[in-house]
Amino acid sequence: MKTKAIARFAILTALALVLGYVESFIPVVPMVPGIKLGLSNTVLLYAVYMASPLESALLMICKVVLSGLLFSGFSAMLYSLAGGVLSLVVMLILVRVPKVGVIGVSACGAICHNIGQIAVASLMLGVGAVWAYFPILVVSGLVMGPVTGLVAKSVFSALEKRGTEVHINPKTFSESKVADILIIIVMVAVSGVVWLTMSSNGLDFNKAHDAVTSGNEAKYYLEVVENNEVLYEIPMTDYGTYTIKNKYTNGENSFVIDESGAHMESANCPDKVCVHEGTIAPGDIIPVTCLPNLLSLQVIEASAVPDDFDLADQNYEAIRAS
Repeated sequence: MKTKAIARFAILTALALVLGYVESFIPVVPMVPGIKLGLSNTVLLYAVYMASPLESALLMICKVVLSGLLFSGFSAMLYSLAGGVLSLVVMLILVRVPKVGVIGVSACGAICHNIGQIAVASLMLGVGAVWAYFPILVVSGLVMGPVTGLVAKSVFSALEKRGTEVHINPKTFSESKVADILIIIVMVAVSGVVWLTMSSNGLDFNKAHDAVTSGNEAKYYLEVVENNEVLYEIPMTDYGTYTIKNKYTNGENSFVIDESGAHMESANCPDKVCVHEGTIAPGDIIPVTCLPNLLSLQVIEASAVPDDFDLADQNYEAIRAS
């Protein structure tokens, strides 16, 4: 890189870090964790249009690595990297498609970012039910993506007035709202196929419905999964506070079982998203998940307890607060 390019790269990296850190404190939708404004993605979108693909990739990698080291930790770094790579590849392809504008590129990039993150979370946790949360993230991408695109478009207009040279001018092709809408529809359709395919092994909507309508006849357990391993199957009638220390991440989570169900009470990870996910009860198909600490909680029926899991041999009392 030339001196000017290096200076620009450093500024963009710093800006992406600052914006990412700031937006972590902004709750876009109360009680719906994981949804962000995507302020830092504005910087990446800028790079996609204003810099070379190599520079864009380096910017994304530097932002993810530095953000992980400074703020979020190693596990969150993996999720962000998966989302960032998939999002960047799709945006780099779409910017070269005639008629597709900044808003269409941004919306598709946001959706792909969520696909990458959920896929890695599902693989690392071994809990397919996390895909139940994916439709919410797709909707957030459909809303926040265009917002990010509008911000980037304003920046492009301001730079154009100053005569700034760009790698790919967003006005090289005549933008079409119809093209943006069509490409977004295609991306949503692809997301639906991915969701139905990936969630089929982790979700059983009929079972969830049966659990809701069966009242108190069935017996339920809180399944505690850490790093793709079922640690405990705790009866939902054993009220109390439980604390788990993750042997892989040195993380610590405390959760509570009471009359209303189960909820995460505290976590020592930076964002504490799981603490805000609320209470889960029989019939809920979306687990409470702490991604940084590789921990997932889900209420299941007795019939859903793995055959190879010995209920009598477990010692969940060891993690129960006295």
